[in-house]
Amino acid sequence: MLEARRAALRAAISDLALERSAVAEQVLARPQPWTAAYRVLEQRVEAGQVLVRLEVDIDLPRLAKRLHPPPPGSQPAYRLGRIDGLERCPGVDRQRVVEPLAAVGLVVREVGPATAPPASDSRELALELSCRVLGKVAFTYLHAATVTARVTGPAGVMARHADTAFADDGDGAVAAAMHGALSDIAARLATRRNESLVVIVEEPWPAQNVRRFQTALAEAVLGVRQVTLDGLEQTGAVRLRVDGDLDARALVRQLRELQFPGFELADFTLESSHAVHVRLE
Repeated sequence: MLEARRAALRAAISDLALERSAVAEQVLARPQPWTAAYRVLEQRVEAGQVLVRLEVDIDLPRLAKRLHPPPPGSQPAYRLGRIDGLERCPGVDRQRVVEPLAAVGLVVREVGPATAPPASDSRELALELSCRVLGKVAFTYLHAATVTARVTGPAGVMARHADTAFADDGDGAVAAAMHGALSDIAARLATRRNESLVVIVEEPWPAQNVRRFQTALAEAVLGVRQVTLDGLEQTGAVRLRVDGDLDARALVRQLRELQFPGFELADFTLESSHAVHVRLE
């Protein structure tokens, strides 16, 4: 049965024209999370062999995201630190948790205990898991489970997702639901990582105040990894690009609590979730 599910997954990968992906063999090595929803159409013995024909439901958009490797030269943004609730998730170990997050370049792929981050690492993510085995599904041979995952970073909760999956037993259902929940979170955070926040500084003078503001953004605001000069507006306003894991509202909340030597911030205006205007005075 497992080989029939693997064959269905291989066909789906081929349809996506991603069979040469470096990740494809890893996915095919463990097809259960991707093929948990299936129906046996036919089973017969022929020439001493058991032949099985299945109908398998595979989430192609999610599979395509999983098979696309991170951009060349990109570095993982985080390390995965504490995992709460893992001991209450049967059939799942730390490696299975890290794998879908590392696959999209979100966290460092762990090789051994030496890669575990120190508690003070500002690049550390914490993960909270809640696993619930729902039992056998009526009129089927499948078992169901639900997994809820919540990821917390330096600036607070970054993502939360719940997934329900089915498998031949409870442990398999938990593993499939875990893979689904974490893959969704990983895809969302990887996408968000590429969306830079823009801070437009009105009346940016004297120039040393802009430099002080840029330094304070990088050093004092939780969730900010890097701040770079992005250009000038036609009005003379300075554009600063902020790379990190927070939106404009979260940034403004922290900026209101900061003090700057020689100037103050005023007139916070949210243009969108990824753009904010401030004025120096």
